[in-house]
Amino acid sequence: LFRASPKKDIFDALGQAECLACHSNHRIEAPSDRLIGFQEGAVCAECHDDTGESGATIRTMRGDLDRLSAGLASADAVLTRAERAGMLVDEGRAALRDAREHQVQMRVLVHAFTAQPFGETAGQGIMSASRAQEDGEAAMRDLQVRRRGLAVATLVILAFLCTLWLKIRRLP
Repeated sequence: LFRASPKKDIFDALGQAECLACHSNHRIEAPSDRLIGFQEGAVCAECHDDTGESGATIRTMRGDLDRLSAGLASADAVLTRAERAGMLVDEGRAALRDAREHQVQMRVLVHAFTAQPFGETAGQGIMSASRAQEDGEAAMRDLQVRRRGLAVATLVILAFLCTLWLKIRRLP
């Protein structure tokens, strides 16, 4: 991705190594989304400011990563609640796995330094996270329907038992 990116020629002209220019040689650090953007510690901020086309691309990429991360966290929370309540959420979990796969792809596509393939993958990931969220919420709604049904059935059975008890008491 990097070798096909617009950054390749820039780094070659500066005489900088491909990976080392952004990731350093001795600063071994786990990759994370915080490396992208303009906040302190972000690699992008070392060479770019938040103006111009490159600034807009960086803001878009970071925003998409943040939106997907938030969607994943929210979907996972509702699916976990539904699962703990005994609801079947296999389709939601599958959609969540798909969204996480898109998140990994997005983190790789950052190295293309263009919004096009990144944005498409982000859209697919956000859509998968949204589908997982909807499945979890549907499971929670179904749980409430089941609980109400159980409550009504319990009341009907109790009413029947009370009626039966009264009938038995009236027998000679």
